[in-house]
Amino acid sequence: MSELIREEAATWWVRCNEGLDEAQKVDFEAWLGESPEHQAALERMKRTWRALDSLPLKNRAANNPQYETPKNRRAWQKGIVATMFACMLLVAGLQWRAWQEGQPSFEEHYATQRGELREVELPDGSHLVLDTASRVWVRFYKNRREVRLEEGQAAFEVSKSAKRPFRVLAGDLAVEVVGTKFGVRHLKEGVSVAVEEGRVRVGQRFSEDEYRFFEELSGGEGVRIKGDGGIIKREGLSLGTIPFLAGRLEFDEVTLQEAIDEFARYGETGIVLEDEGAKRMRITGSFEIRRLDSFVRALPKIIPVRVRSEAGGGQSISSLGQR
Repeated sequence: MSELIREEAATWWVRCNEGLDEAQKVDFEAWLGESPEHQAALERMKRTWRALDSLPLKNRAANNPQYETPKNRRAWQKGIVATMFACMLLVAGLQWRAWQEGQPSFEEHYATQRGELREVELPDGSHLVLDTASRVWVRFYKNRREVRLEEGQAAFEVSKSAKRPFRVLAGDLAVEVVGTKFGVRHLKEGVSVAVEEGRVRVGQRFSEDEYRFFEELSGGEGVRIKGDGGIIKREGLSLGTIPFLAGRLEFDEVTLQEAIDEFARYGETGIVLEDEGAKRMRITGSFEIRRLDSFVRALPKIIPVRVRSEAGGGQSISSLGQR
């Protein structure tokens, strides 16, 4: 509802209380019929007036004879309406300001396709690197900066701004920093955070303004929140704790199936795991993302599997106990 409509409603309310002549009645009915908002504004004015009318005005009039004459009472009514209107404008102004603060000053969606890596320079000078098959929404507000990692993983180098904390939201997990370098991974098996420089707080997001932080990480530390809610904290990570930035995948006691699935995020693998035993075998190591062939050649040296090349160009992997 615009300020003009509120002002017109206040004016018509005063006129109606003073009494309308025939011409004014016609104008008043025409004004009401122009828009449903006019009737709503007048009803709002009536409700406000009733609230004011419930005040002990008789006591005021008894102690202040100047209110007793119709002329002075009409002048008092006009003053009250003017005050009411000023209050309404003040409330509207506060609501508008709150609405403005709740609107992002910058909003953008970024995504990468399978096998793609994308670097983005954000308006505040922060730097974002989006890994393969990943999606983020970036929104900057007056009092905060937010990135929602919908899927995949991303690395951040955040410019410092104590008045505008930088938050990364991944599912119900929230990571908050002022300025640092870190990575966040959000896939179906859970969310993980790795810090390369500075400090970050990791916690849960309950609503837009409610967060509960349960972990603080420094450079070289990381945390993983599994899909079932379990928390695994890792300390003493190597320098360059965001492997995909260096073009590598790092596995720590993951199953062979999980490792193949991770390579598959970057492109077709052509690999078939032939039995459950092979799928469940666990591996640890660091491998180049673009050298799947090297990874496959290394497998028989670290786990008991057999690799067989297929006529169509793919490869089959089976445990040694299978034929």
